[in-house]
Amino acid sequence: MFDVVSRPNNWQKVAKNAGEGPAGGSGTVSPVNGQRQDFFAEILSDAIRVQPAIRVPARSRQNWLALMSGPFGYWALSVVTLGRLRVEAYIDTGHKEFNKELFDEFAASSEYWQQAVGFALSWERLDGKRASRIATYRELDLNDEASRSEARAGAASALVAMFNAMNEPLRTRARQIRHAATAVIDAAEAKEHDDGSGPILVADSLN
Repeated sequence: MFDVVSRPNNWQKVAKNAGEGPAGGSGTVSPVNGQRQDFFAEILSDAIRVQPAIRVPARSRQNWLALMSGPFGYWALSVVTLGRLRVEAYIDTGHKEFNKELFDEFAASSEYWQQAVGFALSWERLDGKRASRIATYRELDLNDEASRSEARAGAASALVAMFNAMNEPLRTRARQIRHAATAVIDAAEAKEHDDGSGPILVADSLN
């Protein structure tokens, strides 16, 4: 259970001042996105009290905030359509086929992962895109204090639960998928060489 503290603490100050990285940039932030980023900092402040392994990222100028990137992609907070707050594991290894394989493996065990985190998850394969996501949503009205407080506590709790249960398994399996693909390519290249079908290297007679 999370106790929401309205007074900013040191973690919030760090997050609010960490805006000069690649995700933050030095451009103008719209008032609504500035409000969202302040709210994300509050969520992270609560989450880090419970799970210090979660790191404060650079402040973004967008409606989302990416954090804790790794082999599988990254974690993210975002405010999306219909006033919903999303907490997600965004699966993007850089290769669509790896992303879908990783997502499909976790989705096949959806009941196990939902039991591990303690709530239902939204399994979004996103077939028309390179990436996939595993997410949970909360209703949010940033101008309503009750809605804001409830969403803040729920998002912090969800982020910690998902991070604790899924972060290392996602990272480990993403590495395994990449290494397996690399091994197949290496084996194919070695076979071509053994069969004499690979490129022929001609020594330079002048050397």
